[in-house]
Amino acid sequence: MGARILKQSNKPSEKVRPERFYHGFVLRLIAQLQGRYIVTSNRESWLGRYDIMLDPKKADAPAIIIEFKVVRAKRETLEDGVRSALQ
Repeated sequence: MGARILKQSNKPSEKVRPERFYHGFVLRLIAQLQGRYIVTSNRESWLGRYDIMLDPKKADAPAIIIEFKVVRAKRETLEDGVRSALQ
């Protein structure tokens, strides 16, 4: 697909497995943007960095950073997930 994967680890925790699914799903959807963006995936490091970055090839286009978070409805609110992503 051409996306760059930065760093990989061997065993993700249970918490990040749903993130892994959505990460792969979204990465495949945005693959068609490679003509306009440099797509960088940080999909398997889980080191507190972004999950997907779209770096525009043209200076006037916006850059996009995507971060996936799992929110457990019984223990967390959506706002908790947003705070975690922003950290």
